[in-house]
Formats: sequence, C-alpha cells, structure tokens
Amino acid sequence: MPLPRRRLLLLLPPLLLLAYFYHRPPPQIYSFGRGILDAELASLHAAPAAAPPELTGSIYPPGKVDGKGEGNYSVTVVVPRLKSEDVSWLDLVPGVKKAVYVVDAPEGEKLGRDEHRVLKNKGREAMAYLTYILDNYEVGFPDIVVFTHASRFAWHNNDALHGDVVEMLKLIRRRRVVREGYVNLRCQWYPGCPGWLRPVENAGGGGGDGGGEKGEEGYVAGAWGEMFPGERVPEVLGQACCAQFAVSGERLKMVERGRYEGIRDWLLKTELEDGVSGRVLEYAWQWVWRGVGVYCPGMHECYCDGYGLCWEDEGSFQKWFEMRYYVRRDEWELLAWGVIETGREEWLRMGEGRKAGSLPRPEKGKVEEVKKRVEDGWKWLDYEREKALKRGEDPRVRARMAGRVWREGDGF
Repeated sequence: MPLPRRRLLLLLPPLLLLAYFYHRPPPQIYSFGRGILDAELASLHAAPAAAPPELTGSIYPPGKVDGKGEGNYSVTVVVPRLKSEDVSWLDLVPGVKKAVYVVDAPEGEKLGRDEHRVLKNKGREAMAYLTYILDNYEVGFPDIVVFTHASRFAWHNNDALHGDVVEMLKLIRRRRVVREGYVNLRCQWYPGCPGWLRPVENAGGGGGDGGGEKGEEGYVAGAWGEMFPGERVPEVLGQACCAQFAVSGERLKMVERGRYEGIRDWLLKTELEDGVSGRVLEYAWQWVWRGVGVYCPGMHECYCDGYGLCWEDEGSFQKWFEMRYYVRRDEWELLAWGVIETGREEWLRMGEGRKAGSLPRPEKGKVEEVKKRVEDGWKWLDYEREKALKRGEDPRVRARMAGRVWREGDGF
C-alpha cells in the first residue's frame, strides 16, 4: 500500500513539525518519533496475551446477548465538536443515529439536524457525553451508545484499523458491548494501561497547568470526593486513553441519574483548566460503568473479540505490531528528511543560501531505500490484516480469544 496516505499524517500535524523542526537535524526529529514508538512497543511486550481478572473486572453482571444479529442492535453515536470541525464522516457509518454536540455554539444560533448544545463548554468531551446521558435518561437509551471525538483520523484510534474511527464503528462487535456493558474503543495499552495514575500516592502534586503526560494525576484525589461522595479513591487508575468508548443502554441505566448529575456538577464548578478536568474524567469512566479502577483487557482480545481482527496466535499478533513499529520508525525518518528539505527550500526562497547549505542531506539513495522498505512493509501488514479479518468472521475464534466457551447459537 502506498506511503502517501493518512498514516504518516497521524503522527503529528506536518505544519507544526515544519514550524518547529525545519532548522533541526533529522536525528532530533527521528528520536522524538522513536520515543513514542518505543513506548508503544514496550507496552505491547509487557501486555499479557490474556489479561488477568484484576485488569478486566466489573461489579456489574454481564449483559444478556439475545438472538439479534450484529446489525439489529440500535446504536447512537455521540460526538462533541467545535463549529470549525467537520463530522460529515458520520454519514459513512450505516445504521446508526447521531447526536452531535456543538460545544461552542452561541445561544440562539441555529443548529443543524441532530445537533445540540451543552450548558457550558468545559471538560473537553466530558460535558457533551454527560449532557447526552442526562437529556435521554428518562426518554430511554438505544441498545448501545458510542461516545467518540470529532476527528475521523487520530493517533489514538486503533492502528490496525488505520486510525480511522469510521472503520472502528463499522467493525465494532455490538454483542461484545452488550455483554461487557462498557468497552474502551482503543485496544493498544499505551498510554493508559495498566497502572497509569496513582492518585493517592501523588495527591496534590499536579502542579501548574496540569501539563505533561500525567499532568492530571495530582488533581484526581481532590476531585474524587466531589464527583463520587463517600467513595474511596482508587490506589491505581488505568485504562487505554483517550475517552472514546461504547456503553450498553442497559449499563447506562444501571447507574443512578444522581451519579451523572454529581459528575456534571463537579465539572461545572471546578476551577481546573478545561483540559485537566477532561483528563481527570478520562481515567474515571471505567469506575462509573465497571466499578473498577483499572480496565485493561488484552490487546489481542480487544482487537479480536471487539473488532473481528484475529491473528492466528499471540506470536503472530506480536509479530504484526513489531513490523508496524519498524515501518512507522522508517516513516519518522522520511518525515524528518522531508521537513529538512522543506526548510532548505524556505531558506533559499528567503535568500539565505548559507543557511540552506548548512542543513544536512541524506546519503545518496538513502531516502529511496527507506521508502521501499516502508512500501514493502505496509504490503505485508495489509495482507496479514486481511487474513486476521477473515479469521475473525468465525465466532468460535472470537470466543476462544476472549476465554469464553462457545456454543452454537449462543450469540457470540
């Protein structure tokens, strides 16, 4: 599959990279990308093939799966967006209803079909999610509600599904959502799993504006008692980032309305910066709908039982993601050289020939060699991915990967 697709664009917005890196040597850009990829590879190797019960628990009973076909479960997709964001990709997902919350729409401004307002634009996606739940609590929920962001392509969407939320929504196994009650849409563990935040140990240590990889950690303990009065603060919180998930209508209703109201009241009143309050809730949703601090199912189980992407065994699953690591590493190198070349052209346009000449160049044939590796790598990845999708059509395979006993006609 050719390189000039969206995959490279998912890494970081190229214009931002250009503005920041065009005068820097490729090794600095390359090492930046390697840092992200190395963390993901480490989490891949650390994750067990089958996650232990303490990583997949729930205080709620499993949902009952009836004889409905996958396409017969009613689904609503809840999406918060800014006025500047385009969510027309929702039209590409068949058989779902839409609930779009325009979080920065002024009072009185006419909204489009399926569009709604929020009380206040706070907590990033959280306010829209809570608004939908509270507005529909008495009206009733569909079988499944999917809560997701406005961007179709994002780095935190599933890599094996091209980072494409449309593909995720088309493939998600609705019976799994009904059985589990709550599932995170993201399968990869980094960032977020298994033990991401330690709110008790690091209480009060948030500091500043809550920036950084875990900038919300120090604020969680203080917020917990306001959101969940009388409930202990978990020692550890963890689930795959980034606040995109699916919840069964049954599970949404199992939680009392007052609990949702308490969370929204905290969000409306908190003085925490918008992004920090949203990230506090990002690692609390599993507490709301599973009653546990950590929810980290095995990555292969998530892909197989959750989306029908089933590799032959854990070894072949690991091999696929290791190849993906090397391909993405090479993409970062190409990105680095591309940014440098664009910087060179910019210096020349400005009449700065000396500065343009000072920028490094790759060895002769190096770029072509790396491009060929990337193209060959993606061909192999796509071929193996299609085999995994075909394998995942068998409900017995999905049941085995999830550790369930399969019986004919049991809705797996």
